[in-house]
Amino acid sequence: MHNFTLIFRPHLIKLSEDCRERMHYTQERMAESLHISARAYNNVKRDRQSLSASTLIFLLLMLSEEEVMAFLQDMRRLVEQQAEAEDAGYDDALEIG
Repeated sequence: MHNFTLIFRPHLIKLSEDCRERMHYTQERMAESLHISARAYNNVKRDRQSLSASTLIFLLLMLSEEEVMAFLQDMRRLVEQQAEAEDAGYDDALEIG
């Protein structure tokens, strides 16, 4: 089983930064909007920490419905690509064994 956090994390970082820039928020204001500390936001931005489920919800609430749907479709594609890659790897392992 693959750790999807590693797959999702760069996309979530980009999503939060794109949102922050579009809204012309400082990092501090973005952290407030996400209900986390500025330090925690900085850690997320620098890929030292993942978004919690509640922080992800606050981020999604900052987006339009169209943006949320586009994001979810992108995440679905990532999951499907990973599943295909894992299936291919499993098939290869069966052929070797």
